[in-house]
Amino acid sequence: MSGILKDITKFVSNFMDVSAPYVLCFGLIVGVIAIGLIGIKLISAKNGNERAIVLENFKWSVIGLLLLGLFTSIVYFLIATFF
Repeated sequence: MSGILKDITKFVSNFMDVSAPYVLCFGLIVGVIAIGLIGIKLISAKNGNERAIVLENFKWSVIGLLLLGLFTSIVYFLIATFF
């Protein structure tokens, strides 16, 4: 059982060192692209109702991007601390 736990610990440690920054960067790039597309949609909105809908989507995109960065940082810290 101890050997399996050591293997899991080594795998998680290697994953955090190698893959986690790429996953975070991919998520942030997707978030920035989403915000850019929403900005383009806001510019092309024809009336106030469409702009309100776009601004609502923009708000949730920004909140999602902030939460992605926050939770990824917290999870990375916890895994790096305990493994």
